Amino acid sequence: MIKHIFIASSQKKCIEYWQLSKLNILNRVQKIYTYGNVQPLLYEKTKKLLYAGIRHQHYIIIYKLIQNKYLKKIQKFKISCSLNHFHINKEKTILFGASYHYNKLNIYSLNHDGLIQKKINKISNILGCHSSCLNINNNILFLASLKKDLIYTYQIYFKNTYYYMHKKHSFLLLKKKSGPRHIISHPSQNYIYSLNELNGTIDIWKIINISLKIFKIQSISLIPFYEKKKFWSSEILIHPTGKFLYASDRIKNMIFVFKINNCNFTLKFLKYYITDTQPRSFHIDDTGKYLISVGQKSNTLTIYDIKINGLLTPIIHKNIVQDPIWVLIY
Repeated sequence: MIKHIFIASSQKKCIEYWQLSKLNILNRVQKIYTYGNVQPLLYEKTKKLLYAGIRHQHYIIIYKLIQNKYLKKIQKFKISCSLNHFHINKEKTILFGASYHYNKLNIYSLNHDGLIQKKINKISNILGCHSSCLNINNNILFLASLKKDLIYTYQIYFKNTYYYMHKKHSFLLLKKKSGPRHIISHPSQNYIYSLNELNGTIDIWKIINISLKIFKIQSISLIPFYEKKKFWSSEILIHPTGKFLYASDRIKNMIFVFKINNCNFTLKFLKYYITDTQPRSFHIDDTGKYLISVGQKSNTLTIYDIKINGLLTPIIHKNIVQDPIWVLIY
């Protein structure tokens, strides 16, 4: 089966579309100029839609993958600020756009075709709002406040194409100068994993289903017993099986592999890999076979084969567009 790869270049203001064949042959299919810095990307596989944030001009552009051959622009939606992270609910009816520089989260409604209808809400005064995430039960919204070392939580529920949110919110207090950046939900359990950019740690949070109370059950360093405390951690993802967690750091130029305990869902460090220089973004395909990393400074990509034990074997290394800031594989 062909794998579709989307790479955003902020500096070159373009999106590259690549295909990986079942024989692991990688070819660039298309290059789209956006005439604005591209960040972030999100792909909705069911409708074959690629959402791209365009900074400075303040747009969201939606492309549709036509016959698995090329991307076609189908919507250009004006927004109020630049975004740096997308998240979408399970029903694919609500799109969340986090804005680090504007300290807020914008919330957009989507129609049955996946197009943006309108902005329906915003949450302001989230200093350094770097990302958002819904838990597996789809009833708690998490917002990372990197500048305040907080994760804000909101009770939320969806009905048809509408969503309802309690105005009252609470927050999870993190270690000072930790800098929560990205948050990921376990694919089958009510646990949340948050990556801290500034101190290179991962916090694991357990959600009690009935009371919706949230407890931190573990905090683990990306590099055990590492004495130098300088980090610039960037991305965190969980394998589709829920058995392994991966994270990256841009100073170390590393990807880290952890095993998720199948009883208490804590992490155990397995291994790290030297990868592309300044790996700001990496992604795992939905079958769990491939992990792809891009180096923002090396202008390269590396595709890894994910083994049954979660460890990685590099199979492709290639020069790509300058300043790759985001990558997706499906």
